Amino acid sequence: PESEEWVWKSVAKVRLDSTEISIPGPEARILQLLLHANQHGFTILRLLHDIRWGLQTSDSFDEELFLGTIKKLRCATSIYFSMNLAVVLAGAPLLGPLCDRLRPSYARQILFWHLWNIPQISQLEVRRLATQFESPRLYLLEMGTPWKKFIYLLGILREGTRNLLSNTF
Repeated sequence: PESEEWVWKSVAKVRLDSTEISIPGPEARILQLLLHANQHGFTILRLLHDIRWGLQTSDSFDEELFLGTIKKLRCATSIYFSMNLAVVLAGAPLLGPLCDRLRPSYARQILFWHLWNIPQISQLEVRRLATQFESPRLYLLEMGTPWKKFIYLLGILREGTRNLLSNTF
């Protein structure tokens, strides 16, 4: 789809035996790693190390493409916390200027600090959320527009009601 063209703007070619495959550019790979860590509530230390490794091994990185995509996806707060936790807990390269451009308002930082339980995460003391709540939590807390969140919740309620009725009769 047109909305995902940015994934392939800086495609990389990888050779596996006699086959050459295309993989998304560094911006898409790193964004996926950052969102994946958030999706799991920053509770899997390996995911923060994946971010560190991804940042260390990316040859070229289009910061403007990356930031523009984050803005479109409405996930700047998640990316901000993911980057900072990757630096603190996994030794990722310092991303000062990039983090500064993503820095949420003070009120939003405090809100998400508590919603994501950053103090416990920073001490590696937080428990994982049940898997079925991980992606919806990320989407509902930050990513979707209010209208899309409403439609999403209606879909969940509709499906839950359908399941409840089918199990009742």
